[in-house]
Amino acid sequence: MTALITATKRVVRILTARLPATTKRGLLAAERSRGRADIEVPIGALAAHVPAASHRVDYFTLYGAIVDRHFPCDVRGAAVLDIGAHKGYFALRAFADGAERVDSYEPASQNFESLSRSADGVGTWAVHRAAVGAEPGSIELHLAPGSWGHSVHVPVGGESVGTETVDMVSLSSALAAVSTSGAPVVVKINVEGAAGEMVLGTEPADWAGVRLLWTDVEPNDPVGLARLVPHLADCGLRHERTEGHRNLFVRPGVS
Repeated sequence: MTALITATKRVVRILTARLPATTKRGLLAAERSRGRADIEVPIGALAAHVPAASHRVDYFTLYGAIVDRHFPCDVRGAAVLDIGAHKGYFALRAFADGAERVDSYEPASQNFESLSRSADGVGTWAVHRAAVGAEPGSIELHLAPGSWGHSVHVPVGGESVGTETVDMVSLSSALAAVSTSGAPVVVKINVEGAAGEMVLGTEPADWAGVRLLWTDVEPNDPVGLARLVPHLADCGLRHERTEGHRNLFVRPGVS
């Protein structure tokens, strides 16, 4: 009964959300599917892919991005750096909200397949099958049971279902690449415990064009928020608020 009530609340929120009718229909189809089929959900002019094999986690992630609007920010005219892109749901919302460009980084092969499918043919959406860290190289990615939990660290709860060897690029180089358009930069980092290390590996000049950063700081992050706040302050980004494990940093005086 509790599950039915929760599902009904989700449906009501979809129906009452300020979303195009095509997006609502796609979300409702994903809600009803419960993993019986792959679902495509229109998001603006593009579409989110919700595979049947990982439906539950992916649908909830999509719902969080589109209905709950996790990592809320104004991306109009911005170049967006999406680290830990999963299947591209935040990036799709960013394009629908007016982003000029998105650079997505996702190391897990299954997630990257869906991400690439959504980005196919979009010239302003660059997708990279890579992790992001303090230094370039190669790392072992720990695969969690749910598609949103893969990490360069052992997943929260200690459960891993395997590993993948993946390339890693530095956050400094990812910031430099997304800044080439000259547009103001918005950064979203959601990397299950690895955000602190990559951020501490940057210099203030790396963040010069960044107006806003959302980053998760998970319980398994060895750095922690207390060390991130002063480092990012030195980079010109002030900690504004925390929502769960998500933390917003903004450049003062930049709207």
